[in-house]
Parts: sequence; C-alpha cells; structure tokens
Amino acid sequence: MTKKLSKSSLLLTQEELQKHILVMTLFNDLLARAVLEDKEACEHILRVLTGIKTLVIKKNKTQYVISKLSSHNIIMDVLAEDANNKLYEIEIQKADGGIAHEKRMLYYASTIINEYFFKGDQTYASVPELHIFYISQTDIWKLGKTCYPILKFLGDTNTPYNDGLHMCYINAEVDDNSSIASLCNILLPPTQVILARESFHNVSIILKPQRRDSQLWIISASKFMRLALMTEELKARLKAKLKASKILCLQ
Repeated sequence: MTKKLSKSSLLLTQEELQKHILVMTLFNDLLARAVLEDKEACEHILRVLTGIKTLVIKKNKTQYVISKLSSHNIIMDVLAEDANNKLYEIEIQKADGGIAHEKRMLYYASTIINEYFFKGDQTYASVPELHIFYISQTDIWKLGKTCYPILKFLGDTNTPYNDGLHMCYINAEVDDNSSIASLCNILLPPTQVILARESFHNVSIILKPQRRDSQLWIISASKFMRLALMTEELKARLKAKLKASKILCLQ
C-alpha cells in the first residue's frame, strides 16, 4: 500500500519531492491512479490489452468502490465503459503471497456484473459484457508467459463458449517482446520515474521504461502529489518538445 504523506509534505522542497517520486512505480497506488484516471491514458492501455486499436472509452473511474452490506466490498483500480457499453476492469496487484488470485477475480467479476445488471430483466439480456485484466508484478502462475487469457470451450470441442465474461492474467516479470510486455515495462523497478521541470511549481513526471521501444509516459505531478497545476504554456512547450510517436502526454 502507498504511504500517506503528512500535512507537512505539502511544502516539500524540490529534492524531497524528487525522493518521493523516484521510489514510485505504477504498482504504487497514487501513481497508478494518476495515470489511469486520465481518459486518454486509460483508453491507450485498454487498446493495447485488448488489441482493439479503435476502442473508445466513454467513462472511466479509479479506486471505484462497490459496497455490499452483507459481504465484502471491492475497490477497483479502474473501471471503464466503452462506446458499446462493455465494461473493463484493470486490477494491478503488487503482492502475490497469501492471495487466491482466481477466487478474488471470480468475486470481483460477480460483484461487478451484479451491480450493473438491470433489475427486472427476466431475459438476462442486459447482463453486461465484462473484461477483467489482472496485472501482477510477478508471474503468479510461474509458466513463463506474459499473458494468460482464460479460454472457454464447449466440452472437448474447439467451439468457443462466450458468456460475456473475459478474464486475462498479465504479469510484468516475463518479457516476451509483445506490445503488452512493452506496456508492462513501465510498471517495473528499477526506478522508472524522472523529473522534467522548468521550475519547482511547474513539474511534470516522465515514466521512463527500460526498453527503448517502449512508450514514454508524461503526467502532471499535481495529479498524484497535488502540489501544483501545470500552466497551459508549459503544457504546450512540453508537448512540442516531446512530440514523437513513442511519447504519450497525460496532461
């Protein structure tokens, strides 16, 4: 879990701010939320994960809670809906010990579907289509793959069984040179975060991946540190400097 900053940290010096940022990766709650709450970034990530280059996100929510009176609440890292009313949930999991990952995702899936199922629909046609991506820091299945999609078939045939629930386990440990592995590359330590700034009050954060072909990610520091808003002039200058095919501005 992310350590909460004290009230005194609102007046951090430039050096102290950098120390806080440099120990963060996207397995850090604050930094992950800052990236995933950005609609453009969330859409880009889901396009890579799904392989659907034309996917359009209508709405996305981070750290979204579904409360249950009689059972366990769930807190989703990001829940998004596309233009076709399909739901996408991304769960970023750092720890792998003591967790029944498959049972956790089953519970998350059933809770999300129950929450968004139209009450009174006797035909069950309004049960939403749900895609869950479970991203772990390590290869929890230890089978040497980056991506483990859950495939369903009828009996011993090759006929796909599609009930509208799609689950995929992804890890940042195994690099198979795929686009998904390239995306996961920005999640891993060692330090991926460097500062690009013109002054302390106009701070941008660049997530620098290890692989040269991976995308750079630039977000406003204020999105997760809540220290300063970038000026429109600085945004324009940064975008002009970093206007390249491998760069994505999240400002």
